[in-house]
Amino acid sequence: MIAIARILRRRLEGIVFLVALLLILPLMLVRLALYRINKHHLAGLLTRWGNYLRHGLDDLRKAYWPGIRYETTRDIWFHILAIEWFAMLNVSTHPPRRCQRQSPQRILVIKLAHFGDALHIFPMLQELRKQCPDAQVDLMVGPWCEELAKIFSKHDMLLIYSPRLGVFDRGNKPQRFSIWQTVKIWRKLRARRYDLVISTSTTSLAEALLMQVVSAAQWVGTHLPGRLFNPIGDTRLVAYDSREYESVRVMGLLRLCGLSTGRAQLYFPLTSDDHASAANLLEEHRIGSGSKYAVLAPGAGWPGKQWLPERFAEIGDRIQQQYGLQVLFIGSRSEQPLCDQICASMKSQAIALAGTTSLKQLASIISKASLFVGNDSGPMHVAACFEVPSLVLFGPTIASKWAPRHAAVKVLQHEDCSGCVSWHFRAKCLHHNRCMKAITVEEAWRAVQELMAQETRS
Repeated sequence: MIAIARILRRRLEGIVFLVALLLILPLMLVRLALYRINKHHLAGLLTRWGNYLRHGLDDLRKAYWPGIRYETTRDIWFHILAIEWFAMLNVSTHPPRRCQRQSPQRILVIKLAHFGDALHIFPMLQELRKQCPDAQVDLMVGPWCEELAKIFSKHDMLLIYSPRLGVFDRGNKPQRFSIWQTVKIWRKLRARRYDLVISTSTTSLAEALLMQVVSAAQWVGTHLPGRLFNPIGDTRLVAYDSREYESVRVMGLLRLCGLSTGRAQLYFPLTSDDHASAANLLEEHRIGSGSKYAVLAPGAGWPGKQWLPERFAEIGDRIQQQYGLQVLFIGSRSEQPLCDQICASMKSQAIALAGTTSLKQLASIISKASLFVGNDSGPMHVAACFEVPSLVLFGPTIASKWAPRHAAVKVLQHEDCSGCVSWHFRAKCLHHNRCMKAITVEEAWRAVQELMAQETRS
């Protein structure tokens, strides 16, 4: 029965693609008659179309399955048809300009992931600006990182794009672009005629589509899964290293551009006004200047990465009782109920700031903390920017890639949970949160004591 279902699925998908193909075929024939043809890309295009007609989306599933398994059929088809539309246009247009490797004039840097991941591109972006001072450097981020990008302000033009995939918008419908908004940004990108594009994430369907949309002279990024789609222009790709520290990996992309690499140290720019604003917020909670406090961040972008709330409450009580530190719970607006729940269950008095701070206030508060305790999350990366003594709790994600690297860090992780898709909001933990439950209060407390003793000695 399973084999029959797969055959029927292939046939149905082939028919859907055939219908779409018949709609664009007349335009393609006209363009083939009027424009110069890239025969290499045309051969690849026809081969791929033939495979779609015979085998449906089987090749796509083999190449992109981990990234698309939780996406809707509608969103997958939207990206496939858009990719093939622009691939058809690229076959029948003049080839992209060759990039002058030493002096690209128009550069686009792409980072569509969320807050924590995005922090890792700014050391590279700073080095890029230093080595290409005369270039126009544009930055593309999702609406979830617009505020962050404006704080760093390392771009000439900021482009906001929300791919129509759940892995990016995390089910937040107000942040998802409409079809009109999507087409509008595509047209803008195509008109920019970039010399160089640096794609800083894995090459998902969204990046594969942007590669066709932008049609840049040079594209630098990670390998295309399964080499399903034909690269455009001078494409310089490297295998994605899932264990190399992320800011180091991103910095390394500059070598593919013919540039040298710099120090891949995370940072977060704050002004005296930013610190004053955070101080005023703390004053409202009777935390004066010079007061010592610990920051606890119990949330994460995926529930399977969260340590148990009652254990955060226990650690918070012990920190306050043993060291006399005021305990602050931070997070996004969506994490406010979680922080309120933890504070209510504590024996000592803690303060829940989740959802009440701006991004700059949050960074300032973390920067002056005596201790940070949190999961693999955005606030953890902010703490890394300021080398705050940190206890970080890891489960399904890879600590060597994401954990802070400064001296005053304790990382607790018991097992590398294989199989969990920790980056998609529709995915569920396959092991009932086993990896996070394995981290006990006692070992977390020992790590806190070691960090505090280390700070006392220094």
